[in-house]
Amino acid sequence: MTAVQPSLPDASFGIHAMDGSPLTISPGANATALPCSDNIDSKRVLVVGAGPVGLFLALRLAQSGIKVTVLEKGPHTSELPRACGYAAAVQHEFAKAGIYEKIKEAGGFITAGPCWRKAPVDNGLGGKDNGELVATFKRHIDDPKMPPGSGTLNFPQAQLSELLCKEAVDTGLVDVRFNAELESIQDHGDETGSNKKVRITVKDLILGSSFSLSGLYLVGADGASSTTRKLLKIPFAGHTWDRKLLATDVWIQNYEETLHPTSYVMDPTYFCVITPLTEPKKDADSLWRYTIGLPATASDTSDDELLTAESVESLYEQLMAGPRPLKYRVTNKSVYSIHQRLASTMRRGRILLAGDAAHVCNPIGALGLNTGLLDVMALHETLTMIINEKFPENLLDDYSDERRKAFQMLVDPMSTYNLLRLTYLDIDQATTDDWFFRALKNGNVRTMKMMEKQFTEIWVTNMREIAQVGTTK
Repeated sequence: MTAVQPSLPDASFGIHAMDGSPLTISPGANATALPCSDNIDSKRVLVVGAGPVGLFLALRLAQSGIKVTVLEKGPHTSELPRACGYAAAVQHEFAKAGIYEKIKEAGGFITAGPCWRKAPVDNGLGGKDNGELVATFKRHIDDPKMPPGSGTLNFPQAQLSELLCKEAVDTGLVDVRFNAELESIQDHGDETGSNKKVRITVKDLILGSSFSLSGLYLVGADGASSTTRKLLKIPFAGHTWDRKLLATDVWIQNYEETLHPTSYVMDPTYFCVITPLTEPKKDADSLWRYTIGLPATASDTSDDELLTAESVESLYEQLMAGPRPLKYRVTNKSVYSIHQRLASTMRRGRILLAGDAAHVCNPIGALGLNTGLLDVMALHETLTMIINEKFPENLLDDYSDERRKAFQMLVDPMSTYNLLRLTYLDIDQATTDDWFFRALKNGNVRTMKMMEKQFTEIWVTNMREIAQVGTTK
């Protein structure tokens, strides 16, 4: 994949360096924004943020024939250890976009449902065995061809962003500009008349200069600290949990085979989510994500101290099964705070919010990025209907309302109790006291169908159906 030369404004799509030289999207590429202004085609959608939400939206809009410019203040897509598991609904969206099989070819793989365990225990041989099973989500893979929705699709967020960036640019309709920071919004695009535009100022972080840019719509997909949302002064109400998470990517040997590779370790002090990043095979080395909940007292310790080799190893000693001394290789690690927050609106004029810019939740249960990618499903359909099919713009209000409902009615309460179940339940009484664990243990069909209905009717938003029922052209 290469960038086109900047001397042709109407065709200036690709990934740009200042001199117009070819660039790849591999992490560390010295990519930056090109100076541009309104004389470059403004009949496009502007997207702030080159994470998976912004890039997936760019790809889907381009597949509908809509030009997109993506602005990213970083020098490349992020390498931080974040999300890595994708639900059935998102897999179906990947399939519609033609990237489901490409993700699998790039290393993505399918696993069955997760399990919940007690912390590892000493095995009397100097090592530790996995803790006792509390419950399992009995979802087995029946089709060896693994079509979308067969199980959980595992693929690190950093690799997904890289793949999406390439796919979006390869459409010929997407322009990705790194080191380009949204500086100000001059016009929300909510004036009357036929020449409605969003007008913004962007700062080139390499040159230090600023330039103006216009578009039909702007989408803020720039994360929890969204500049877009802050410039619009949209409240982001909610709370920050009193516990931090330490996320590490680590190569270790697989000493046993399990039907449920993703494990939730229940512990009041150090809970943990263990999930594979490469397909685990017995006796082989695999890359795993260990996301460890730190006690509230860790808030008094600097992130640098929490990330020391000694600190990480002490946590592994408690939470990692296998013989001692431990043998492992850490490739990535990060400490971050966790939040439950929702923007008061996801629309201001012709500016929309999506993903973490609009809502954030703790990562237990993988509802964060999955919800953002389902925002893309809804917003792609909404903008396609408005731009290509001339539906009225008040459909943008429906997008905002329906996606906020999904967070309020499902994502927020479910993710909250996903975390609380790991820390505050009496583990020995969990399958007796808690309805969710009891349903898993007993195979309660009614409860499982109720949960499935929530995911299909609340989490997923069918904007075309909403438009046909509640809005007329």
